[in-house]
Amino acid sequence: MAPKFLFSTEGSGYACHDSSVMKDVDGEDLLVVSDGGGRRQRIWNITDVDATWPTNLKPDEIGETAPISGIYAHSNWATEDNRYLFSWDEFNQIDMSVHDISDPTNPVQIGLFQYSGNAVDDARPHNGQILGNYLFVAHYEAGLVSFDISNPYVPYEIGRIETYRDPDGDGVFDRNIIGDYEGAWNLYLYLPSKHILVSDMRGGLFVINANAPYPPPDSPVVTIERDGSENVVLNWDAVENARGYLVEYSATSGGPFAIIAEHLTSTTFVHSFATSEPYYKVTALNGEGIGPSSIVSLANDPTKTPTNVPSLSPSAMPSLDPSSNPTKLPSLAPSISPSRDPSNGPSFDPSRIPSALPSFSPSHQPSLSHDPSVSPSTKPTAPVSMSPTSNPSAASSSTPSFQPSLSQVPSAVPSKIPSTAPTFLPSFAPSAVQSTNPSNSPSIIPSPFPSMTPSTPPSALPSLLPSRSPSKTPTLSFPLVLVGNKGKPIEAYPLSACEGNCKKDSECAGGLKCFKLKKAGPVPNCEGIGENKKGYCHDPNVNSGLMESRVSSRTDPTGTTVNEELVLKGEKGKPADAYPLGACEGNCNNNDDCVSGLVCLKRDSFEPVTGCIGEGEKRKNYCYDPKA
Repeated sequence: MAPKFLFSTEGSGYACHDSSVMKDVDGEDLLVVSDGGGRRQRIWNITDVDATWPTNLKPDEIGETAPISGIYAHSNWATEDNRYLFSWDEFNQIDMSVHDISDPTNPVQIGLFQYSGNAVDDARPHNGQILGNYLFVAHYEAGLVSFDISNPYVPYEIGRIETYRDPDGDGVFDRNIIGDYEGAWNLYLYLPSKHILVSDMRGGLFVINANAPYPPPDSPVVTIERDGSENVVLNWDAVENARGYLVEYSATSGGPFAIIAEHLTSTTFVHSFATSEPYYKVTALNGEGIGPSSIVSLANDPTKTPTNVPSLSPSAMPSLDPSSNPTKLPSLAPSISPSRDPSNGPSFDPSRIPSALPSFSPSHQPSLSHDPSVSPSTKPTAPVSMSPTSNPSAASSSTPSFQPSLSQVPSAVPSKIPSTAPTFLPSFAPSAVQSTNPSNSPSIIPSPFPSMTPSTPPSALPSLLPSRSPSKTPTLSFPLVLVGNKGKPIEAYPLSACEGNCKKDSECAGGLKCFKLKKAGPVPNCEGIGENKKGYCHDPNVNSGLMESRVSSRTDPTGTTVNEELVLKGEKGKPADAYPLGACEGNCNNNDDCVSGLVCLKRDSFEPVTGCIGEGEKRKNYCYDPKA
């Protein structure tokens, strides 16, 4: 083979240190030259350059980056989608720069960044390469440094191998960083084995295996509304390990969706789109890819998919389709939208606002209004007071009243003569004397004393308030439910298993712990997904037979059978025979501390570990199998 000279990019004010070849977003072949002392990257279109190209004929230079003061433009590499160009400064002024080259005729600088140790150990970079959403840099004395660049506006450092300071990997630095031209010089990422080759000027050749730092992100939980200017406002909770967010929209729920914002780091997006109700898709992403999307639209509010669980508070909007099977229980709160077909029966809840017109029949329920009637009743009430006196009699009546007391405070002295006509209204406070003849109807307010004899036929309706006496035989698990907040209502506290919202352990019934969620997610030994930033009481010691049969043991990626109970085996790599850690074992600092195929879950508190049971120790990290 006889190479043929075609052209040179040199000329007045032009230089070349390193260069790379790429395709632009339109498929054109580009030569990108790092211009050394010219302090910029120059872009040449070489699509038509081949063996027939005339000698010394320069192709078109179609674009260049703006010069950056004080740097030496050493080398460059483009992302796999050919939209962004990363380049390195060997003079150690800014280390690395990022340009948007979607339009190669007009490169736009979008960022400058340095490795995390730069403020203390000012090492200079040399060469870098990109594989997928990850950037790897041979960073001289800092060794091999890796970044998640799924959001090129905010590169995120995820790991480092100290090839220069700690070539034997024993954790002891043999050399110091002084900003010299020593250490990791070059690298290669594209072996079929996926191993990374790094050449170090002192340590020699390193063969490195890079594990995924985390799984793809979860789906964001998104809310949608319009602001006072009729803009559409999207809000969502931050997703763990997300490096950015993508927002798309469409006129229909099935798409096609168009991108309207990407690489967002904020969890709020405002869209000026007031003429219709489009559908929005919000997706989180990181180096491992994009997570599942959340699709929302104002066209879906209110929801047309009814829940199987009755609401305890009325909807602000009436149902579009009335139920064909009405509930047998009255609503606990009045409807916001009045019925078009009035009831022929009395209301179960008297109005707090008196009618402007007189009633033609006296009410069997007294008005709760403190204002007098506008018009007198046409029929006088029976000569029985409907309101308790503010000055009660000192002597008890020998004849029991047939009207219930409207006082919210029970009598301190029980009646010596039981009523022959029981009240049809429940007492709002428990009796001081236990009844010898139990009622056949359920109490609206739970007794402070547990039943001596459990009911044989269980209730068909769920209790609206928790039992004051927990069962001695726990069920396998309970659905997560919010029954109170900040200690109110008082009767809801202490909370039972899988109930929220708790702030501390003392708000939970005896032996239960408050499990605080930083984001929507599961709670150990409970069913369902808890709400974002809510606390739920749970029993950390309950491991039901069902749960044990499901996750008591399995095999990890090495084929070893492992117990799924969270357990600490070591700390900071010691004892050495405990590492690498297996599934559900801690404490790990990174994925390298885990058996190959496992991931180190870093925890801020007692976050649950996938495929494992128990809480483990607070703020300790455990290895887990992302495929479990």
